[in-house]
Amino acid sequence: MTQTAVNTAEETSLPEDRGVYHKSVQSGKWFLIGVAATKVINLATFFILARILVPADYGVMAVTMFMVGLLDKVTEPGFGDALVQRKESVEKYLDAVWTFDLIRYGILSGLLMFGGGWIASFFHLDASQAMIVRAGGILLILGALSNIRMVNFARGLEYKKILIRDIASQIALGGIAIVVALTVSASPWALFAGQLGLYIVGLTFSYLLMPVRPRIDFNFGKLRDLFGFGKWVYVQNLLDYVFQYFDKLFIGRMLDPNTLGLYSRGKDLGGLVTGIIQSLIGKIAFPALSRVQGEIHKVQQGFLKSIDVLIILAVPAGLLLSLQGGVIVSFLLGDKWIALTLILKIFAIGNLIVAVNAIFQTVFASLGRPEVNVGLHLLQFALTIPAAWLGFQIYHAPGLAMGVIATWVVTLGASWFMAGRVFRIGMPSLRPAFWSVLSASLAVFLLDLLARNAVLATGNTWIGMGWVACLGAVYLFVMFGVSRVQGAGPWYTAISVAKELGILPKILRSKI
Repeated sequence: MTQTAVNTAEETSLPEDRGVYHKSVQSGKWFLIGVAATKVINLATFFILARILVPADYGVMAVTMFMVGLLDKVTEPGFGDALVQRKESVEKYLDAVWTFDLIRYGILSGLLMFGGGWIASFFHLDASQAMIVRAGGILLILGALSNIRMVNFARGLEYKKILIRDIASQIALGGIAIVVALTVSASPWALFAGQLGLYIVGLTFSYLLMPVRPRIDFNFGKLRDLFGFGKWVYVQNLLDYVFQYFDKLFIGRMLDPNTLGLYSRGKDLGGLVTGIIQSLIGKIAFPALSRVQGEIHKVQQGFLKSIDVLIILAVPAGLLLSLQGGVIVSFLLGDKWIALTLILKIFAIGNLIVAVNAIFQTVFASLGRPEVNVGLHLLQFALTIPAAWLGFQIYHAPGLAMGVIATWVVTLGASWFMAGRVFRIGMPSLRPAFWSVLSASLAVFLLDLLARNAVLATGNTWIGMGWVACLGAVYLFVMFGVSRVQGAGPWYTAISVAKELGILPKILRSKI
């Protein structure tokens, strides 16, 4: 389908509210602002605390949050996604879901507090650090108390209303952690205090934003209606979580908290931008595509636009981190953290594969085919353990990272195969995006190869960061140029989004 045909199809299919695409872009604007703001605050907090704390402190906190999340995912029936996916009103389910979660999290909190010592011993943590793991049970309780009716904002794509909550929570996390680290204890307890502040502020805003209070409702029988979709989501979310943290769990068990801290921070920083895009696509595209799941051509358009957004925002970030990760780490974190550079570079590229897989999974779920995602996850699960173990034996932590990424590549191939069957997307549709990103990436790689030694020879990190910015500009220039020559791809998606947001410059508006 040509770009003109795509635009015509969109214009003629818009209902009175200007269409799901328009609402998705408007909602995506606020969601992206919120996610970007929280990531910036989180990064600023890390840059400050990295000069105060040591990698081992982050290793201890990684174990704590891993256990909090694992207990949640193991027992979460998938009600949240099932509520979002439904077209009809879900009000009758909300109080029962909230009551179910209160009981569930209460039990989980007790288990974590009781078993914290054993968990700490498993990950080579000492007795004082075990107290932090036990205290993670408090976070579970706070999460359970949050207002269940916040799900209506996700269903209605009303992310502007969630923006204040997320930013306030992140400010609380950063501010409290920094103050505690500077005045009370430069230890993992500073990080835990920050997490405690985040949960409390998030809980408070959930009731300020949605004043309708949940009530106790033990009529769990009505929740059977949610299990049809939820059972598949449960397996998918659990496997997603295992994949996200398996390598960190492995490192924590086989090595030490210091290496775990370096590995986890390197992996997280390597996926920073791709994580934002994944969140954006998951939160916006899932409910939006669920609304048009009966119109395959609109689903195809949504998929292609999601790929274009990834190419515009995430690919240049991953490329620059992989080429100039050392300069960025030295400039922002200091030499104490330089050991995470190789992990950062590996995951900067690897997380791009994860993001593409996430787009496929979002489309499959929105079409009511979560069993496809479960099948893909089971394939990945079968490959992850042997690949990670083999990589670790060959090259320790970096080898483990490369083994994990190899399983992502295999899963991507399987996702592409299933996409052809489920929503009939083919390679011709992706050619504009493919040639745009390939041309831009090659241009940046060759330019950096020619000038890297000269830049590094200056020994000036400010010059190094300026060079990184220059490479980013080259990528965008080449990518948009190739896209315009082809008459489709990222340039036209960027123009389309800008038009919906009302920020298209007049000089472009007159030509399009």
